[in-house]
Order: sequence, then C-alpha cells, then structure tokens
Amino acid sequence: MPGFDGFSRGGRANCARSHTSGTAPPLLKVWGVKPVKLALVALPLLLSARPADACSPALCQPGAFVPSQGATVPASAAALYWRPMFGQVEVAPASLRLVATGSSEAIAFTTTPLPGGDYLIVPAVPLVAGTEYRLEDPTECAESGVADGPQATFTATAAVALPAALGSLEATAPARSTLNLASSSGTCSSDADVVSTIVSLTFDASAEPWRHVLHYTTYVDDQLWSRSTSAIASPDPGASSVGRGADRIYRVCSTEDSGIGAGVSAGPHVVRIEATLPGTSVALVSRTVTVELDCDAPGDGDGSDTTDDGDDTASDGSTDPDDEGGCSAGGGPGLLVALGAITLRRRRRRA
Repeated sequence: MPGFDGFSRGGRANCARSHTSGTAPPLLKVWGVKPVKLALVALPLLLSARPADACSPALCQPGAFVPSQGATVPASAAALYWRPMFGQVEVAPASLRLVATGSSEAIAFTTTPLPGGDYLIVPAVPLVAGTEYRLEDPTECAESGVADGPQATFTATAAVALPAALGSLEATAPARSTLNLASSSGTCSSDADVVSTIVSLTFDASAEPWRHVLHYTTYVDDQLWSRSTSAIASPDPGASSVGRGADRIYRVCSTEDSGIGAGVSAGPHVVRIEATLPGTSVALVSRTVTVELDCDAPGDGDGSDTTDDGDDTASDGSTDPDDEGGCSAGGGPGLLVALGAITLRRRRRRA
C-alpha cells in the first residue's frame, strides 16, 4: 500500500514526553524468582537491543482536547472531544471541568465513551458566542500530585449550520529534507533523506468555521496514509503530524534504518482528505490533488538538502509537532522495553 508507513495512528505513547516528577513505580513486581534465574531470563532481552537504540514508552501518554488551546468553535457545536491520558493513570470523566472565563462555576456536561477510549463531552447548555471557555483535566500520572492532564482554552464563535462541503487541496512544491520517521528496528525513530510535499485544505465557506474541531483523515490512492515521528507516538485526535487540515506526503530516498517505511512509490499519486465532526453524522470529502515525488530532482530548487526542524505550520495556524517525536535512549534497554510494554495499559475508572 503506497500510503502506509508501517505504523498506526492508534498507538499514543510518546517517548519524547517522559515523566520526571516523583519516583517512578516499579515496572513489574516479581515474587519467588531467584536472582540467577531472573538473570538468565533477562539476558536474551538485554542482548536484543543496544543501549543507545532502546525505545521504551513513558509512564503516561499525553491526552488532548478538541478544540485545542487557542482554537475557535461555533456556538452551535453539539459536542467537544476528549482523549484521556493513559498508562499509569486513573481516568475519571467526572473530574473534568468546563468553565467560562471569569466564572468559578463549572458548566454541567455529560460524557459519552467512544470506541478506543476517547470521549464526547456534551455541555448541558449551548455555548455562548463571544465567550471564552476552558477545559481542564486534573488527571495525575502515577500519583504524581501534579495535574498532568490536558488543558485547553477556546472561544465560541457565532452559531452556524453544519458544514456541507470540505474544500479543495493544494500541494507545496516537492522539497528534499531530512525527516525523522517512526522505525520498527528497535529505535523509536530514525532520520531519513526524503522528498516530500505538504497538502493542505482550502476550506469551503461552510467548513471554515468548523476547521478547528473537524477530524481529518488522509488517503493516498484510496489507501489510509499515516506518518508518525515515533513508533510509539501519534498526533492529536483527528490531526496529522503537521496539524489539522494538512498532511505531509513523502518518499524515502535513502536511510540507514531498514525499519523505516518507504512512503509513497515513484510516479503520480492521488491524495484526498476526509473529515468528520464528532457527535454528528457529518462526513465530508475534499477534492483531490495529484502529487509526484522524485528523488532525483534538486532539493529546494538549489540542489541542497534541508532539515525538517518541526516548524511547519498547517492551514489552521497550528505547528508541526515533529519535535515531539524524538526518543530518549534508556540505560536498561531490552529488559526495560519488554517490561515497560507490559505495564503500559489503561486503568479506567468511569463516573
């Protein structure tokens, strides 16, 4: 499949965001195992990965709200969206708070669980145009005593009808760069020499007010396209690695890491973006754009390579979170990777 890089958007661990407060609980408790036997069991795991290349998940993985910080949402929005932190956390929807700026009184809402562990947040009263709101998740990671959950302040705009069309796609001129990509070879990610283009939506007038709360999915030649900056990381809900309403399509020209997917193949490829609006039946499809990526073409028009530094800006003004995809190599490689994977699980407590 030309649009698949080998890693799913579903995984949400991010080794770049390690938790540092407090003392981390043990990854696994072992009873009644003699040290010699434990060493013999652990030895193959320790030898299976080099210390500098180990990739292990953090204790807790970041959550997110949609709308995100600084966004706007029509007052006619039926629901907001919450992705809880997960890992060594207790998820409690009843602990969420939705407040209007300047008011200490929380706004009542209901939460509806979705497949995969995310939630819809439905306010008991409609949002008021011109009012600034704040969503707060006080969830603590591993009983840290710190509110590690997501926070977001957004503004309600005038109530409008649901979007009827999504818009058209534009693609930037192909450019050569060094891109950090997810790897299956034991590291979280590795650099690759790529040629890429960023496709972004020019929104239909009916979709423009909803751009910050629509959830987007990219397809290349009718195949789901997913690019991740880490084997254990994923973008915010309904976004790509370059933000909302935009995505990067790439072809790998060379890399020293065989665990990196090749991206698209040579030749032309048809790209489209689809969008849904959580809490509604809205499903929109953009007009397509055709892209062709040639590794033999000069880089950036002057034959030089550039480095992707994570500063790309999507069409909604959000920044590319590429810089969140790096990995910190741990000192206890194979065993920590194996045990860390065992303990990375959800522990839900629903109100």
